[in-house]
Amino acid sequence: DNANHRYIIEWDHISHRVNEYQPAEETFQIILLDPDYYFTTTGDGELIFQYKIVKNNRSNTVGIENHSQDVGLQYLFDKSYAATASILRSETAIKFTTEPPFVVVSVNENKKNSAGMLQQNYPNPFHSQTRIDYRILQSGKVSLIIYNINGEVVRTLQSGQKAAGKYSVSWDGRSNSGSLLKAGIYFYRLQTNQFVETKRLLLIR
Repeated sequence: DNANHRYIIEWDHISHRVNEYQPAEETFQIILLDPDYYFTTTGDGELIFQYKIVKNNRSNTVGIENHSQDVGLQYLFDKSYAATASILRSETAIKFTTEPPFVVVSVNENKKNSAGMLQQNYPNPFHSQTRIDYRILQSGKVSLIIYNINGEVVRTLQSGQKAAGKYSVSWDGRSNSGSLLKAGIYFYRLQTNQFVETKRLLLIR
């Protein structure tokens, strides 16, 4: 696709045998983006795996490796998913990139520093306890929420009115129900009426 500076490889109804009598057919494509036009911080090219039809995800392998086959990144192998992977299904996509999946955003970029500040958690990575520090310069409603890699809320650390000032909150790696969460990448988001910022943290077990 020269006009859009990308290379697309498509597989249409590729059959693989789930059992002796019932083959499954998958339809998907891989898109390689030209890093000269799709910029990344590291200069690496991005890859997008798009799955139109997934008939059976129990015997698939998904991942990438370098040309010498000694460094790889595995997403799925024979029903075994990476810790932060989502279930492979129809009408979904996987993006391999060196860019972080969340971008820091503020409601008003020009007022970001005057409205508040969210610090990187410490320690990071963490095992059983981590601390999140933040500062707000205007009183109002504040929420501090932990999300998993799928964007689902797993823990609400703070939600309510706060006076202007500095705050420190601890997280023990547990969900709202009190259960221990799996190891992996999570995101914490601070939001006020004037300020929104998201950062990434890593939980290890």
